[in-house]
Amino acid sequence: GGKGGGAPPPASNPAARARWLVGTSMWTVVSTVSVHMPGKPWANVRSMADGTGKNSTGLPVMYLPTPDPTSVDIAADAHCSLAFSEAALPQRLTGNGTCGGMDAEDPTCARLVLSGKLRPLSTKEEINQAMIDLGERHPKAPWLAQGGAHTGGKYFQLDLASLSYLDTYGGFAQLTVAEYLAGKDRKSTRLNSSHDLDLV
Repeated sequence: GGKGGGAPPPASNPAARARWLVGTSMWTVVSTVSVHMPGKPWANVRSMADGTGKNSTGLPVMYLPTPDPTSVDIAADAHCSLAFSEAALPQRLTGNGTCGGMDAEDPTCARLVLSGKLRPLSTKEEINQAMIDLGERHPKAPWLAQGGAHTGGKYFQLDLASLSYLDTYGGFAQLTVAEYLAGKDRKSTRLNSSHDLDLV
């Protein structure tokens, strides 16, 4: 398997739910500081994968052709933000519409922004893994798993520095990068540790 899917984890588990959102997403909106429009933001839809199934890392990889505006921007300034929306997931499309029948702007329709730098992958091992991950997630775009476009290009991975995650009412979730990467939030960690103390 490995295409993600199934019912999303509950909003009470933001780390798992944020990881589910990224692991199930096929694409992301990449925002960069534009070279073509100096100093202004520019956004672009790019296919991505973060590993598949149990190999999911929470850190998206993507392929950027050399002439692509995102590639040009990243070469000048690697800072970027990647936006994800639960409303984009085909798994969440029902007869009532997307996101369980909710509007994409409803706070119960999860959305996540991952911010950091896009790092070009340099080792053969990293590049091969990126090609495997993109190939499994994007069989209709075989070039993603075969070294890319005729114009040349590179594979990139997000080096995550910060995140903003909304999946219910009451504002952004209290979710750290470490909790996101672990797929476990503070509450469950704290409950488990106090429970363990009770057993001692």
